[in-house]
Amino acid sequence: MKKMLALAFVTALVSGTAWGHGAWIERRYGDLAVVYGHGGGDDAYNPARVTAATAFDKAGGGLAVKIDPMNDHIRLEEPPQAAGVVVTFDNGYWTKDARGKWHNKPRPEVKGAVQSGRYLKYMVALLKSGSRNIEPKGLPLEIVPLQDPVKLSMGDRLTVQVLSDGKPVKGAVVAADFINDGDNESLVSDADGKVSFTIRNDGLNVISTSLDRAVDDDPEVDELGLVSTLSFGMGPGH
Repeated sequence: MKKMLALAFVTALVSGTAWGHGAWIERRYGDLAVVYGHGGGDDAYNPARVTAATAFDKAGGGLAVKIDPMNDHIRLEEPPQAAGVVVTFDNGYWTKDARGKWHNKPRPEVKGAVQSGRYLKYMVALLKSGSRNIEPKGLPLEIVPLQDPVKLSMGDRLTVQVLSDGKPVKGAVVAADFINDGDNESLVSDADGKVSFTIRNDGLNVISTSLDRAVDDDPEVDELGLVSTLSFGMGPGH
């Protein structure tokens, strides 16, 4: 991706094949899994799309995470002392042609291209209560809780802040329950990037937001599309 310093910021919730899917971390069969999908449904994906995974302990120290590629998804082998995990998912280039069909290719490779982007997804999963859970992780787009959500319960209020490269994002649409109510656009971040809501689930909660960055000088794409999720309430593996 060339000349990213020239990117302009535009906040949007985008629909369509490439942008409508999110990615999050949850526990499956006792293991942590990277899930790719929309709402309650999830899809198979190329494990190579998971490009980075790290963990942190309760004090914020970095820990190595083993990425275990399965046939159609990724499983993460978390260190026993991990309080949280951070994952990057590169969904590649997607281009829409004049008929409205999306292709997993950059603009120059699609005849009659009308829209093209590269789409990246960032995930944070909080596994245990820790003093560093509420600190930014330095991602291009992230949802930072202002209280440790691992200590909260269904029905409690939670305030989060949407940051892009450490700066608050005003007007970001936040899905407080991406799995069960992902199309709800009623929550919008304020001038400080903050939004408050009631925790809906007694168990897994996945919060999501998205951001477009218009690309000024790259023949392959028009935009860089970012999605970020924050998940918690999974409980320990056994």
